[in-house]
Amino acid sequence: MRAPAWLILWAGILLGGGCASVPPTRFVDVATPMYGEEIALILADEERVKLRVSKPNELVFLAQIEPEIIDQGLYLFPIYIAQPTRTDVLEVPVETLSLPNGWRDRVFWVESERLPPWYVRYNPFTRSEHLIERRRLELEMAPGNANPS
Repeated sequence: MRAPAWLILWAGILLGGGCASVPPTRFVDVATPMYGEEIALILADEERVKLRVSKPNELVFLAQIEPEIIDQGLYLFPIYIAQPTRTDVLEVPVETLSLPNGWRDRVFWVESERLPPWYVRYNPFTRSEHLIERRRLELEMAPGNANPS
């Protein structure tokens, strides 16, 4: 027995719409580091962002930082590793990003990111969200000043 065409159409709309939709992003601002080290923004130009780890010569569990433009802001997503290193200054290349006007006032360190499980995220009947807990980084040194290296 064949299903009616209208039933197949509605099933495709419901299931296809749920699979193709991205959950809305909700931001939560935090004032202090939740899990990691204190990070300070010391340089931001069109090619790179330079960050200082607040506790020099201490062990850092950062492997790299992935920059991403979200909502006209620059978000820095840390990727952690199991083996610590000693790092005082971290440099993040941003020359390949389409940086929006005024982005230096909207630089955020991502403290945590949560996506709902795949079965909730793709269920068209369940409202889900992408949660980003962020901390705003203010530029400590204006571009063109003394070299902060």
